[in-house]
Amino acid sequence: MALLIFSTLAIFILAEFTNAINVNSSPSKIPLGQPGQLTINCTTLDWSTNERVVLKSLTLSSAFIGQARDFQDLVTYSVDSDGEFELSPISRDINAVAEGHIDPRGESYLSLTFPRPNSEDARVYRCVAQGEYTNGDLITRQDIVETEINGDFLVRSVGELQNAVHELLEISDETQDSIKELETANQGISDEVKQVSSAASAAQSGLAALTESVEALRASSVSKESLESSLANVNNVVQLLESVQVNAKINTEQRLASLEASFASLQASLGDLGRSHDALKARFTRAAAQLFDVSAPYNGRRYYLARKIVDATIHTAQATCEVYGGYLAEVNNATEFQFVQEFLKTTTVLTGVFISGTDAAKEGQWVWPRLQQPVGFIDWAPGQPDNWGTYANCLILWRDKNWKMDDTDCYLQNGLTRFLCEIPE
Repeated sequence: MALLIFSTLAIFILAEFTNAINVNSSPSKIPLGQPGQLTINCTTLDWSTNERVVLKSLTLSSAFIGQARDFQDLVTYSVDSDGEFELSPISRDINAVAEGHIDPRGESYLSLTFPRPNSEDARVYRCVAQGEYTNGDLITRQDIVETEINGDFLVRSVGELQNAVHELLEISDETQDSIKELETANQGISDEVKQVSSAASAAQSGLAALTESVEALRASSVSKESLESSLANVNNVVQLLESVQVNAKINTEQRLASLEASFASLQASLGDLGRSHDALKARFTRAAAQLFDVSAPYNGRRYYLARKIVDATIHTAQATCEVYGGYLAEVNNATEFQFVQEFLKTTTVLTGVFISGTDAAKEGQWVWPRLQQPVGFIDWAPGQPDNWGTYANCLILWRDKNWKMDDTDCYLQNGLTRFLCEIPE
């Protein structure tokens, strides 16, 4: 009878605290690149309903998604040797602020606030509450919550980058037009200088001829009237030469002023182009840091492994790679494939990675969609390809198959399936 009463009491106590703790994420999706913060909040309900239990500590820990719940403690709020509650130092793996309060028999909480969350903060968070019965026995309760990246923002970021590329191309076109105008103006000045030089040469030739005529007249016995007439002709030629020189100088100065204005406009356009280029490069760099993990260089290229994003098709993946100047990874030979495999082995949270290759047009004939050429190298996993469900028309590398090739459907359906870009440096 006593045993039955004790068992019933134990069952009652365990049931009473089954839902006595809750951990949640606010917001549920990490707002990358946007103003806002991420808060992980652990709360306990009123434990005073059972006077046999006193709350002793709250601990927040985390594990990367897909790591079989390998939790690492982040911060603990617990009672010290003097009976006072205190916060432990926050783990160096995160950039967050901790806050907490414990009422041993009432409502308590422990929170972590990330002022500028990034993709590394997308984890599974666990809160553990530990209490103690009056007889010294311990009771532990826990709850978990999983956060993910706000994929809507990533989609918008790709769109904004595409718009920025179009703006840069428009500025580049305007600059090319300015350069052509400058070249045209310069050619016009060169032509006028040639005309002035030609006129000056002709005038000098005429002057030389007239001078000879004057000398001849002086040597001959001509009349004073004839000599004066010849001198008048000389003066006319000199005046004509001076007029040509003045007009040429005015035209040249006007052309030079126009050329300087065009050059200033070109410099302004080049300045706008440089600033736009720098801004676009900075935006690409910031977005790439949020979207990808990047490999070491290989033959003048790098491999960009997508981080966790919303569900997408292989076409969305290809478009994302193209925004960054690349394409879905195209494996050409065994050496390159080994490099890719070693890079993927450094990751710890993925189950599968898409690369370029499809046989959607004709079953069994694998081509690269970008080039419409046969896939250069294939190393199938054992038993593959199997054309599972007749929709397996894309190439994927699976962790549990030692990162060898398999055919699968072309839809990225969960957070542990990513895609690999190949981007020239």
